[in-house]
Amino acid sequence: MTQATIRVRELVAAMERLAPAGLALDWDNVGLQLGEPDWPVSRVLLTLDVTPGAVEHAVALGADLIITHHPIIFKPLPRLTDARLLRLAERRIAVLCAHTNLDIAPAGVNAALARRLELADCVFLSDQSGTGWFHVSVYVPVEATDALAEAVHRAGAGRIGGYDRCSVRHEVSGAYRPLPGSRPVVGQAGQEVRRAETELEFMVDGVHLPAVMESLKAAHPYETPAYWIHALHNRSPNYGLGLVGRLPAPQPLRDFARTVKSRLNAPMVRLWPASRKTDFPVRHVAVVGGAGKSLARQAAGRADVLVTADMDYHSLLDSPLPVIDAGHFHTEYPVLEDLQAHVQALGLAAEILGPDDHEIHRLHWL
Repeated sequence: MTQATIRVRELVAAMERLAPAGLALDWDNVGLQLGEPDWPVSRVLLTLDVTPGAVEHAVALGADLIITHHPIIFKPLPRLTDARLLRLAERRIAVLCAHTNLDIAPAGVNAALARRLELADCVFLSDQSGTGWFHVSVYVPVEATDALAEAVHRAGAGRIGGYDRCSVRHEVSGAYRPLPGSRPVVGQAGQEVRRAETELEFMVDGVHLPAVMESLKAAHPYETPAYWIHALHNRSPNYGLGLVGRLPAPQPLRDFARTVKSRLNAPMVRLWPASRKTDFPVRHVAVVGGAGKSLARQAAGRADVLVTADMDYHSLLDSPLPVIDAGHFHTEYPVLEDLQAHVQALGLAAEILGPDDHEIHRLHWL
């Protein structure tokens, strides 16, 4: 089988479909961070961090691009002296980052973590994301309503949680008068026209809004469609941070902590029972890959335990539910396998930087 070669821009587009950059939180920096869109790519290295060791591994591998979870460029650079960046640029190895957008995407970090722990019936723990939620209303001739609805739905409108093609339709009587120079589908300049129309309403998130509006204008029969876009205070139910799911069967809290340690290949986990005994039966589990202490209170009442990382002393004391801290690295690492499958589906060679090759494993507990 011949190994495929594509352009960096094509891999960026593939990542955009999996974890749109618009989902990233406003403090984050995601997307193509080093390289040119037209550089060729045939081999990819996947890693959580672009460490010096990861850079040298990419060079030895002959990789053309690194996909990383944590940004290699997070804050503006006052000068370009970072040896990693210079080495990568010298070897024409591009870097593509998917950070909080991959945390929030439905098939991202937390989905991989939940699957590794065999959780079922997962729902978002938080509706937090970097995108907005919009209500769009447009007036369209009755006979063109179905075609317009089909166009906006194909572009991503009308998706609400587990449902798609959602819309509301009202029959209305429309009126307009073409002005000189206009090109009306029906009517003549200077004469008022009254027509049976449909008010078509639908919801769309900010990630898909540009494409939806482009499709709306292209499919609408009128020269100048009348529409309204309302930004909403509530957030899109299509994305969220963290998941809550159900175990196949209840497990005592202590045993489940051991299960987490085993399934994630973690060298150690920290179990904080809160006010529970360690034989407390666990059935519903909240997961937040990486640092999830800010979501502990949202998990209370919805889950029996929170699996996350980076819980400090006071966060553990303040947690209203038991916590299993399995480490930042080990709660995020499972997503690399999913990313590898997506890259390989493009016909590219893809290798995951193994746990032993990540510098974090140089940390010793004495």
